[in-house]
Amino acid sequence: STLPSHPWRRLPLTAQLLAIGMVVSLAWFLTARLASDRQQGDSSARAARSTGLQRSNDALGRMGSALLSMSREHRGFLLLGDPAQLTSVAAERRLFDAAVEQLLAEERRPSMVRQVDALTAAVARWSDSAFTPTVRLRQTGGLHAFDAGSAGAERVVSGEALMRATLESTLRELERRYEI
Repeated sequence: STLPSHPWRRLPLTAQLLAIGMVVSLAWFLTARLASDRQQGDSSARAARSTGLQRSNDALGRMGSALLSMSREHRGFLLLGDPAQLTSVAAERRLFDAAVEQLLAEERRPSMVRQVDALTAAVARWSDSAFTPTVRLRQTGGLHAFDAGSAGAERVVSGEALMRATLESTLRELERRYEI
Protein backbone atom coordinates (compact mmCIF):
# COMPACT_ATOMS: atom_id res chain seq x y z
CA SER A 1 0.00 0.00 0.00
CA THR A 2 1.31 3.34 -0.93
CA LEU A 3 0.91 6.46 1.12
CA PRO A 4 -1.22 9.16 -0.38
CA SER A 5 0.82 11.71 -2.12
CA HIS A 6 0.80 15.07 -0.32
CA PRO A 7 2.32 18.07 -2.02
CA TRP A 8 4.70 18.72 0.87
CA ARG A 9 6.09 15.19 0.64
CA ARG A 10 7.19 15.88 -2.90
CA LEU A 11 9.45 18.65 -1.65
CA PRO A 12 13.08 17.86 -0.94
CA LEU A 13 13.90 16.97 2.67
CA THR A 14 15.67 20.31 3.28
CA ALA A 15 12.60 22.24 2.15
CA GLN A 16 10.41 20.10 4.42
CA LEU A 17 12.73 20.74 7.36
CA LEU A 18 12.80 24.43 6.53
CA ALA A 19 8.97 24.55 6.46
CA ILE A 20 8.74 22.68 9.80
CA GLY A 21 11.37 25.02 11.29
CA MET A 22 9.38 28.05 10.15
CA VAL A 23 6.16 26.68 11.70
CA VAL A 24 7.94 25.90 14.98
CA SER A 25 9.61 29.32 14.97
CA LEU A 26 6.28 31.04 14.33
CA ALA A 27 4.64 29.07 17.15
CA TRP A 28 7.52 29.94 19.49
CA PHE A 29 7.35 33.62 18.50
CA LEU A 30 3.59 33.80 19.06
CA THR A 31 3.87 32.03 22.43
CA ALA A 32 6.68 34.34 23.53
CA ARG A 33 4.72 37.36 22.38
CA LEU A 34 1.63 36.24 24.28
CA ALA A 35 3.71 35.65 27.43
CA SER A 36 5.35 39.05 27.03
CA ASP A 37 2.00 40.79 26.57
CA ARG A 38 0.61 39.01 29.62
CA GLN A 39 3.67 39.95 31.69
CA GLN A 40 3.47 43.54 30.50
CA GLY A 41 -0.19 43.62 31.50
CA ASP A 42 0.74 42.31 34.96
CA SER A 43 3.50 44.92 35.22
CA SER A 44 1.08 47.66 34.20
CA ALA A 45 -1.44 46.51 36.78
CA ARG A 46 1.27 46.45 39.48
CA ALA A 47 2.44 49.90 38.44
CA ALA A 48 -1.13 51.21 38.59
CA ARG A 49 -1.60 49.69 42.06
CA SER A 50 1.71 51.15 43.19
CA THR A 51 0.79 54.59 41.84
CA GLY A 52 -2.59 54.38 43.54
CA LEU A 53 -0.94 53.41 46.82
CA GLN A 54 1.49 56.32 46.52
CA ARG A 55 -1.35 58.79 45.90
CA SER A 56 -3.32 57.33 48.81
CA ASN A 57 -0.28 57.54 51.04
CA ASP A 58 0.34 61.15 49.96
CA ALA A 59 -3.29 62.03 50.70
CA LEU A 60 -3.05 60.41 54.14
CA GLY A 61 0.15 62.32 54.84
CA ARG A 62 -1.51 65.61 53.89
CA MET A 63 -4.52 64.72 56.04
CA GLY A 64 -2.31 64.03 59.05
CA SER A 65 -0.27 67.18 58.48
CA ALA A 66 -3.42 69.28 58.17
CA LEU A 67 -4.84 67.81 61.38
CA LEU A 68 -1.64 68.54 63.28
CA SER A 69 -1.53 72.09 61.90
CA MET A 70 -5.18 72.67 62.78
CA SER A 71 -4.53 71.52 66.33
CA ARG A 72 -1.32 73.58 66.64
CA GLU A 73 -2.95 76.75 65.31
CA HIS A 74 -5.94 76.21 67.59
CA ARG A 75 -3.71 75.93 70.65
CA GLY A 76 -1.76 78.97 69.48
CA PHE A 77 -4.95 80.99 69.20
CA LEU A 78 -6.01 79.94 72.69
CA LEU A 79 -2.65 81.10 74.05
CA LEU A 80 -2.14 84.26 71.99
CA GLY A 81 -5.58 85.26 70.76
CA ASP A 82 -4.21 86.07 67.27
CA PRO A 83 -7.09 85.89 64.70
CA ALA A 84 -4.58 84.99 61.94
CA GLN A 85 -4.29 81.59 63.57
CA LEU A 86 -8.01 80.99 63.05
CA THR A 87 -7.50 81.80 59.38
CA SER A 88 -4.73 79.20 59.32
CA VAL A 89 -7.06 76.64 60.90
CA ALA A 90 -9.63 77.30 58.15
CA ALA A 91 -6.96 76.95 55.45
CA GLU A 92 -5.73 73.67 56.94
CA ARG A 93 -9.31 72.40 57.09
CA ARG A 94 -9.65 73.06 53.34
CA LEU A 95 -6.38 71.16 52.75
CA PHE A 96 -7.69 68.29 54.87
CA ASP A 97 -10.97 68.19 52.95
CA ALA A 98 -9.11 68.20 49.60
CA ALA A 99 -6.89 65.32 50.78
CA VAL A 100 -9.98 63.38 51.87
CA GLU A 101 -11.48 63.86 48.41
CA GLN A 102 -8.28 62.63 46.77
CA LEU A 103 -8.11 59.59 49.04
CA LEU A 104 -11.72 58.70 48.29
CA ALA A 105 -11.03 59.07 44.57
CA GLU A 106 -8.27 56.45 44.92
CA GLU A 107 -9.86 54.17 47.51
CA ARG A 108 -13.43 53.04 46.84
CA ARG A 109 -13.47 49.95 49.04
CA PRO A 110 -16.28 50.06 51.61
CA SER A 111 -13.89 49.43 54.52
CA MET A 112 -11.71 52.39 53.48
CA VAL A 113 -14.72 54.64 52.94
CA ARG A 114 -15.91 53.73 56.47
CA GLN A 115 -12.47 54.57 57.90
CA VAL A 116 -12.39 57.94 56.14
CA ASP A 117 -15.98 58.64 57.23
CA ALA A 118 -14.98 57.85 60.82
CA LEU A 119 -12.02 60.22 60.56
CA THR A 120 -14.08 63.08 59.11
CA ALA A 121 -16.70 62.47 61.82
CA ALA A 122 -13.95 62.68 64.46
CA VAL A 123 -12.77 65.99 62.97
CA ALA A 124 -16.36 67.28 63.03
CA ARG A 125 -16.74 66.21 66.67
CA TRP A 126 -13.45 67.92 67.53
CA SER A 127 -14.65 71.06 65.80
CA ASP A 128 -18.04 70.99 67.54
CA SER A 129 -16.96 69.92 71.02
CA ALA A 130 -13.48 71.44 71.37
CA PHE A 131 -12.53 73.93 68.70
CA THR A 132 -15.62 76.12 68.42
CA PRO A 133 -16.44 76.31 72.18
CA THR A 134 -12.87 77.13 73.23
CA VAL A 135 -12.45 79.73 70.47
CA ARG A 136 -15.67 81.43 71.59
CA LEU A 137 -14.53 81.26 75.19
CA ARG A 138 -11.18 82.83 74.30
CA GLN A 139 -12.80 85.54 72.17
CA THR A 140 -15.31 86.53 74.84
CA GLY A 141 -13.23 86.24 77.98
CA GLY A 142 -9.65 86.84 77.00
CA LEU A 143 -6.86 85.06 78.80
CA HIS A 144 -8.99 84.43 81.88
CA ALA A 145 -11.34 82.40 79.72
CA PHE A 146 -8.42 80.26 78.61
CA ASP A 147 -7.26 79.74 82.20
CA ALA A 148 -10.78 78.74 83.18
CA GLY A 149 -11.14 76.49 80.16
CA SER A 150 -9.10 73.52 81.29
CA ALA A 151 -12.11 71.32 80.55
CA GLY A 152 -12.04 72.72 77.03
CA ALA A 153 -8.34 71.87 76.79
CA GLU A 154 -9.13 68.31 77.84
CA ARG A 155 -11.68 68.17 75.03
CA VAL A 156 -9.01 69.36 72.61
CA VAL A 157 -6.63 66.60 73.73
CA SER A 158 -9.29 63.87 73.56
CA GLY A 159 -10.44 65.09 70.14
CA GLU A 160 -6.86 65.03 68.85
CA ALA A 161 -6.35 61.51 70.21
CA LEU A 162 -9.51 60.32 68.47
CA MET A 163 -8.45 61.89 65.16
CA ARG A 164 -4.94 60.40 65.45
CA ALA A 165 -6.28 56.91 66.27
CA THR A 166 -8.67 57.01 63.32
CA LEU A 167 -5.93 58.22 60.96
CA GLU A 168 -3.59 55.44 62.13
CA SER A 169 -6.35 52.87 61.65
CA THR A 170 -6.94 54.14 58.11
CA LEU A 171 -3.20 53.87 57.37
CA ARG A 172 -3.10 50.29 58.74
CA GLU A 173 -6.04 49.38 56.48
CA LEU A 174 -4.12 50.69 53.46
CA GLU A 175 -1.01 48.79 54.52
CA ARG A 176 -3.02 45.57 54.86
CA ARG A 177 -4.55 46.08 51.44
CA TYR A 178 -1.19 46.48 49.76
CA GLU A 179 0.64 44.13 52.14
CA ILE A 180 3.35 46.66 52.97
